[in-house]
Amino acid sequence: MPPARTQELLAAVFGEAAEQYADDLTLLKCQSYWPDIAGGLARHCQPVRLRGDRLIVRVEKSVYAQDLQLLSREIIQKANRLTGRRLRGLKLETGAMDWTPAGGHRYEPPQQSDELTEAQQAHMEHKHKLS
Repeated sequence: MPPARTQELLAAVFGEAAEQYADDLTLLKCQSYWPDIAGGLARHCQPVRLRGDRLIVRVEKSVYAQDLQLLSREIIQKANRLTGRRLRGLKLETGAMDWTPAGGHRYEPPQQSDELTEAQQAHMEHKHKLS
């Protein structure tokens, strides 16, 4: 459902409270998609609230805040694409992490392995037979 239609439905059902629900929904989407939005930095920061058209992000340490600031344009573009919202920027605050994504654990990127999976091995053997 397009974001504009979602906002229309929220307004019809919730009246004046629709804007708050829209903000809550946007924040929930940002939290859900955070590993996709922030990439490897996701385990060091978390979206905590919206203030107007800015996403407030709590960061563990100032060094990660610097990285987020450098990537803020890309992060906002991804957040807008995934949430359907028109956020205009990030506001960063340093503090302890207290939010964990669904599943009860902090995001950890997949471990890289030098070993091939069975499917990759079968594909390589098949490819080798063809050549």
